[in-house]
Amino acid sequence: MTKTVKTSLLVIIAGLLIGGILFMQRSGKNLDPISFIYNLASNKNSPEDNKESVWPRYNQRTIGISFQHPREWGSLRFSIEPCVIEGVSTGALQDEPCMHVFLMAPDLEGQPLFMVSQSTHFADNMRERDPYFGDIFSLAQKEDSSVLEFMENYCTEQAPLYDAQNCIRAVNPNGVRYVKTLQNPFYPNERTEGKKIFYYLIHQPDSHFEGIVMSSQLLMPLYNPENLENVMDKIMASVTFLESNSQ
Repeated sequence: MTKTVKTSLLVIIAGLLIGGILFMQRSGKNLDPISFIYNLASNKNSPEDNKESVWPRYNQRTIGISFQHPREWGSLRFSIEPCVIEGVSTGALQDEPCMHVFLMAPDLEGQPLFMVSQSTHFADNMRERDPYFGDIFSLAQKEDSSVLEFMENYCTEQAPLYDAQNCIRAVNPNGVRYVKTLQNPFYPNERTEGKKIFYYLIHQPDSHFEGIVMSSQLLMPLYNPENLENVMDKIMASVTFLESNSQ
């Protein structure tokens, strides 16, 4: 590169910097030249943004759900709790699935459970145990209402008064209906030491796994509350369904 070309480039760069500073000052923004140059040089996505933009997508074909998740969660694992019919464990009833499916993040401490779904027949054929957030949709069957009706009325009938302002019904960018709430109906008075536990109730139409629950409960020790809610919201925004799982 000749000396003349180098000089021309320096003049152009200097002109752009001076012009940018004058523009910012005329726009009423009090930005000194050093700050302007620093901001110009650092005007790019943060490592965290880049990391989120390449979240892997996980397809869970038993349930029929697909979503993106943080890469640091690792290759997600699932396990199955079969129905118990007349004392015998079975994963099918009348040629339909009869099971409870759990999704876990194996690379996080404790391999926390964060998403579950029960097939249509499971609520009436489960073994005796204490209820937990994954059993939320069993209440719909016990109340003889559809999963969609249960969700549409959840914020007014299931969530207590203190959660009314936090309970919302929404549709994600892929057209998936869901409810986001702080309320676990099995333990309405559970103490969380001021921390918010979010539950996402997801409706999958025309499926044996019509109700899906995602919860931040077991992820709480690993994240600060604000970041955890953002992570869960982004997962929810990416949820879609696999067509091969329809009835």
